[in-house]
Amino acid sequence: MAKLFLLLILLPINECFCLVGLIPRVLEDLSTHKDLKQFSQLLRDNENARRILRHRELTILAPTDEAFDEFRGRLDENLLLYHLLPIALAIEGLEGHAEQKQPMQSVQVQLPNLWLSMEDNLYINDAMLLKNDSNHQSRSREDDYGKLQIVHKINKVLSPMIVPMALSTSPTAYDFLAQTSTWPLVSYTLNNYYKRVIMTSSVPLYKEPVEGHTFLIPADEFRTSLEDTDITQEAIKCSIIPSVIFIHPTLRNTSFHTLSRDCEITFQDKQIESHDTLNHHLKTIKLLQANIPLKNGVAHIVEHMPGVWQTRMAPIFPQRTLWDHINNDYFLQTQTMLLQNITNVEIQNLRNDNPKNYTIFVVNDQNWQKFMEQTGQSFKYLMGMKNFEKFIMRHVTEEIYDTQRLVDVTTSLRGDTVTLGLGIEKIIAKFTNSDDGVRILWGTKLINILKRNIKCTNGIIHVIDAPFIFTNEIKDEGFNILHLWKTITKIMYR
Repeated sequence: MAKLFLLLILLPINECFCLVGLIPRVLEDLSTHKDLKQFSQLLRDNENARRILRHRELTILAPTDEAFDEFRGRLDENLLLYHLLPIALAIEGLEGHAEQKQPMQSVQVQLPNLWLSMEDNLYINDAMLLKNDSNHQSRSREDDYGKLQIVHKINKVLSPMIVPMALSTSPTAYDFLAQTSTWPLVSYTLNNYYKRVIMTSSVPLYKEPVEGHTFLIPADEFRTSLEDTDITQEAIKCSIIPSVIFIHPTLRNTSFHTLSRDCEITFQDKQIESHDTLNHHLKTIKLLQANIPLKNGVAHIVEHMPGVWQTRMAPIFPQRTLWDHINNDYFLQTQTMLLQNITNVEIQNLRNDNPKNYTIFVVNDQNWQKFMEQTGQSFKYLMGMKNFEKFIMRHVTEEIYDTQRLVDVTTSLRGDTVTLGLGIEKIIAKFTNSDDGVRILWGTKLINILKRNIKCTNGIIHVIDAPFIFTNEIKDEGFNILHLWKTITKIMYR
């Protein structure tokens, strides 16, 4: 006994902990990874982290040493605990959360949510998971009572950017505006914008979207000659994207719709482009500070207000073809897939900047999915139908129609309709103005135009909330296996 006591005195403190079972097994496993030395040491040096590692099931997001070398923020306990999730998930489990757009919480519940997304890889906030060196399983202790712990390596350090003692729960975008001083790593003031959010009754937009939004917030320091009245609720809506977009995993040059009907945002490397699709104005705005995680999304601080067109306003000269715009729109991927499987020459011409001009009505992904659920059939079934190309060609006409012309034609004294469609079959529709925008009456079907007058080099795009197809047309027609086989082989050999 005396020899053991002397041995404990002579050993370094960490080795003593290891002898008496106080060092969690996962720390021993982490020490075998040569590229996790800094993260492993931070865990060893933090008593609260060691306690959690000894007793809890965990997913451990482990930044590499290279990630720590590039990190310029503050290394404290909050940052460390932000990398520990209170459930053990393999890569498949994390991908499931990303596909369902479900955020996750760390073991420190006052910290912001962690947002998972699937682009070219799996991302947690702006950090990419290194799939080829992840899914390392360990346990909190050696015996049967040890809890499962899974380690995934990531290429960036995750920063919560907040002092959580000031808040009892994970902060929303409204908390961020109201208590900017709680975020010590945020070096800009937002008071003027915060006041306008209150004055325009826009507070619910920042408190309530639990599904996750992206908030573009202008810094007070760069406020120019803008009058407060220029920052209206509609301008504020142009600064909010109804999905979570962290800068690094975001697809470059991809347009995202905002809460404003006539405003789109495109992310570049260090700036954003704000596009007024109604009046055709384009404004380039510098990104000042990106990727501030929140309970209900992410915030990016920008130099100027995206939705105020009185400053830096410039006419937009469309540089993309109809196909380029549709193919690069994050919310039009279903439409892209359907157009790719059309053999008609006129439809294929949409991809080229040819002398012909077209007007095309496209349906966003959410409403295509809704329509197919109503039919009870799959997209595979739709593309295998003998009338598939006819259905899609109804949405294109070889003439330029902005919404004003569409309404003018169909509300004239003669009560005219507009004939749309390429090929033999045409459709006849009426267009009317309403409080919610422009509506299309086609037979017994009422269709809303969600985004209008998107100008391209070879035509114009209108985004609608339902296709020019009746559900009984899908249910009644037989399945054409020959057409489906042609479609499949065309995809295989493209």
